[in-house]
Amino acid sequence: MDQLLLSIFVFTPLIDFLCNPKRKWNKYNKDTGRYVAISLVIFVVFYKSLKKEKNYFELLNVTPHASSHTIKKAFKSSAFLMHPDRNDATSPLEFTKFVEYYHIISKPNLRQIYSRFGDILSLEEEAASLFVNANEILYIIGIRTFTSFVVTVFMFLSSTNSKSLSACLTYDVFSTFLDIYLRFAPESEHFLYWAPILKYYTIFELVAFFRDYKMIFLYHSSLIERKNDISPDVASSLIKNNKLLIGHLNDYLRQCSRVTGTPIEKQKEILKHSKKEVDVLVDFEPLWDAAIKEAGITYKDASRLQIKKSMPQFNQSRLKNT
Repeated sequence: MDQLLLSIFVFTPLIDFLCNPKRKWNKYNKDTGRYVAISLVIFVVFYKSLKKEKNYFELLNVTPHASSHTIKKAFKSSAFLMHPDRNDATSPLEFTKFVEYYHIISKPNLRQIYSRFGDILSLEEEAASLFVNANEILYIIGIRTFTSFVVTVFMFLSSTNSKSLSACLTYDVFSTFLDIYLRFAPESEHFLYWAPILKYYTIFELVAFFRDYKMIFLYHSSLIERKNDISPDVASSLIKNNKLLIGHLNDYLRQCSRVTGTPIEKQKEILKHSKKEVDVLVDFEPLWDAAIKEAGITYKDASRLQIKKSMPQFNQSRLKNT
C-alpha cells in the first residue's frame, strides 16, 4: 500500500513534470529531464531495496555462503564480546536470541530452510525436524503475485499512463518464476554470491530485492524513448508538408502542360513507357575518367576541352532559339 500511494501521488506527477518537453531544461536538450528521472527512480529503488534489518548471518558477521567452521569461529568471538557479564549494553534476552540464531544457521537443514523461506516460515531452535510443504509455499507465492497484479492494474487505472502495463505485468510474471526457482533450485544457494553487496543477502532477501525493481518498468514508457515511435506533432507536420508538396507538384505539372501543349495524362504515359529506358542508363563517369587517364590529360585540361566542345553547341542552340 505504501508503494501504491508513493507511486500515485509522488512519482507519477514528478516524472511527468521532469519529462515534459515544455520545461526549460528540456528545450536545450530533450533528454535532460528523462535522464534526471531515470537517475531518481534508480536511486529510490536501490535505497528501498536495501535491507532495513540484518539477517542471522550478518549478526554473526558472516555471509550466507560461509562454511560451518567460519560460522562457529565468528560466533565464539562475537559471544565473548556480547556476553552480559562483559558487556552491559547487551541484555540477557538479546544474548539468548543471539545464541538461537547461531543454532539455526549452524545446522545445515535449518540453515537452508532459513535462507530460502525465512520470510515465510518462523524458525525456532526446536524445529530441527521442520518439514517444508512445497504446496503451501507455492500458494503463498501465488497470493503475493496476484496481489501485485491487482495493485499494478489499479495503479494504471488511476493514472493516464497505460503504455507500461504489459511490461509491468510481464516483470511480475518474471519475478514469480524467479522466486520459485531461487527458493527450490538446489544450485540457487550461490546465486550472485560474487556481487559486493548482494553476497550478504539470503535467497528470500534477493527475491524481495528483485521485486522492488518493478518501479522501473512502471515508468519505462516515460523514461525510455522509443526511436520507432512518432509523436502526434511530427505526424501532423508530415501530413501538412506532404499536402503542400503535392499541391506544388500539381501546379508545376499544369504549367508544364501549358508550355509544352501536352496534356498531363500524355506526360504520364510518356514517363510510363520511358521508365525501362531510364533504368538501363549507363554511368559514363568511369569511362570518361579512364579515357582521361589513358590520354595523359589532366583534369584541368579535360575540363577546358569539355567546355570548348560544348560552347559551339550552346551558341548554336541559342541561335536557333532566337
